[in-house]
Amino acid sequence: WQYVALKCVLQHGLNVSVALSGAALARRSSFRFYWLLLNASFVLEFFLQTMVKRGHMSQSMLLALQQLLMSAATAATLPVLAHVHWAAAVAAFALVFGNRKHDTMNVALLCIGAWVCAREPYMRA
Repeated sequence: WQYVALKCVLQHGLNVSVALSGAALARRSSFRFYWLLLNASFVLEFFLQTMVKRGHMSQSMLLALQQLLMSAATAATLPVLAHVHWAAAVAAFALVFGNRKHDTMNVALLCIGAWVCAREPYMRA
């Protein structure tokens, strides 16, 4: 569930939020720090698994490093959560389960839906 939450809220939901807010959100230092840790988490996930598979690292070391990185990444998300477009995050969650294995299409649908909602006065928060 942590991966699904990360993907829906903090990846797709935040990407759509940045698209809607323009560069204002992306200029915040809290967002840049979060973005750095998010990308590091994804890259290191694959790199560390490769190290274990090739016998250069133990599984327990991998888990310890992942816990450290996840703790730092979780702390970095807290200031960013206030800027997430929650309708996009909920829609992303629904699309992950309803339209599986179509991430590119799902994000495109999210962007279109968020854009339409942002343009309609009755849909704005």
